[in-house]
Amino acid sequence: MYEHLWGKHCATHQKQGAEERIALIDYTTGKKYTRKEARNIVIRLAATLLKTYNLKRGDHILISFPTSSTFALLTSACFRAGIIMAMANPAYTPEELRHACQVADAKLVLTATPLKESFIKAGVNESIIVDAVPSAENGKGKSTLWNNLVGSVEESEKILANAGCNKLDWNDPCGIFFSSGTTGLPKAVLISNRSLISLRTALTSIPGWKTTPEWNDGWPANMVIFLPAFHIAGLASLVLGLSEGGTVCFALSNPMDLPMVVKAIKEYRPRMQTFVPPLLLAITRFGLAGPDGFKGTYEFMFSAAAPLGKGLQEEAQKKLNVNIGQLWGMSETTGAVTASNPLKQAPGGSCGQIVSGMEMKFIDEEDRIVPHGQPGEILVRGPLNMICYHNNKKATDETFTDDGWLRTGDIGFMDDEGILYIVDRRKELIKYKAMQIAPAELEGILLTHPSVMDVGVVGVVGEDASIGEVPRAFVVLRPDQKDAKDAPSFDPKSGKACQPSNGKKAQEIQDFIASKVTNYKRLRGGVIFLDEIPKNPSGKILRRFLRDMSKADEKAKL
Repeated sequence: MYEHLWGKHCATHQKQGAEERIALIDYTTGKKYTRKEARNIVIRLAATLLKTYNLKRGDHILISFPTSSTFALLTSACFRAGIIMAMANPAYTPEELRHACQVADAKLVLTATPLKESFIKAGVNESIIVDAVPSAENGKGKSTLWNNLVGSVEESEKILANAGCNKLDWNDPCGIFFSSGTTGLPKAVLISNRSLISLRTALTSIPGWKTTPEWNDGWPANMVIFLPAFHIAGLASLVLGLSEGGTVCFALSNPMDLPMVVKAIKEYRPRMQTFVPPLLLAITRFGLAGPDGFKGTYEFMFSAAAPLGKGLQEEAQKKLNVNIGQLWGMSETTGAVTASNPLKQAPGGSCGQIVSGMEMKFIDEEDRIVPHGQPGEILVRGPLNMICYHNNKKATDETFTDDGWLRTGDIGFMDDEGILYIVDRRKELIKYKAMQIAPAELEGILLTHPSVMDVGVVGVVGEDASIGEVPRAFVVLRPDQKDAKDAPSFDPKSGKACQPSNGKKAQEIQDFIASKVTNYKRLRGGVIFLDEIPKNPSGKILRRFLRDMSKADEKAKL
């Protein structure tokens, strides 16, 4: 993978002047690295991990670090040394960090100084926790990792050669992502160099990907990263930006500064970009892109990592002045398995066509192929699929069929043009009187209501458990739409179960859904107002938290 990011397989490897162009920049601090500077640091970091920390090719480490140019340098160093890096969310709790270190078999932890205490609380041996903040940035004048850098690129190359790191196999494991954890502790998704290289090939083969070489004065388009790089959506943007030879600008802050993100986007004009629905929703509803939207900034935008409803897609396209399509995939498939065609208007709610090199089929609950155009569980096979769930043979065996198909757990169908539509997650479908209700469908409709800012739908047990579950909506109202009776009806700190609202706005929302769907899909579980919908960093709704708010003994109105 290293050669694709920094070496002979990078798109601008032999282009005159490429070495002196800016490769990495942190928008908040202005810190910049040219391609030559960054590559030399990567080589020295890779050798340092081997020499100073006694690691070897194939060893596992854990990186829990803010999304930044430093994160890019650390991950690139692992690629160069053949070290398998597990990427953990810096916001993980001590319990989650302990789980991540254990399941990943981490021999070393690279993190930022403020996060060190969380690892210690997690019971991680302090001797393997290494401060990876560059010395000039940590405010203390020293950094364990950077102060131990091998002295020169030449010496570093010798160390790497002697360690057998110059002939890495593309089938070798290279990284571990942690699954979204929407139903429990995350699983460790082990991917290979082949998967990441195939992702680059698949996405850059999409029609229209490279149709505008003059977009950046003859240079590849830039990439603005504001998604967490420990997530496949963020790392994929980093890999694509570096391998195509453009400038990668990091514009992620904590908490997220959306006006700054928009400013960075308009300054660096990425041409194409991946968003997640919550960011797209906020930028659209609050008018952050201005009256002209992103006209002249983007030719095309992708939405990924969570469902994008037809209503929001059409609203965003109109207000942002840009064509918006979807990518569909998961950590287990190294990101996108389908992608919309940038040269065509994407049908509302669609997820595009399957990328090159991958296969797809749809099955019912008895593993039989469903008729074309009918919904079924999506199975995929090809080079993007993960190797396995590391240290979890049971989950791996449950996910893969004997002939190599990966069960995604998503329900969808394909139309006559080969365009995929996602119905919902199999495990998230609400079953009411033997009928199936897709939360994503109701959420997409609710987001078209003028009072609704955000929403999550789950099933709750009704008065008669024999009929199954009924849909309940958790709603965030727009600031100008709230009144006293529609105030948030749940305090997470109280530990009390949620009570559906009996206000006028709640009834209005229930009536709105009733006018849009068939009878069995109505919000019989009521409406509960929250200040925010719990989501993971990639924008997926954490439905288990919503279910926890609605305890099993809460009785929904039938």
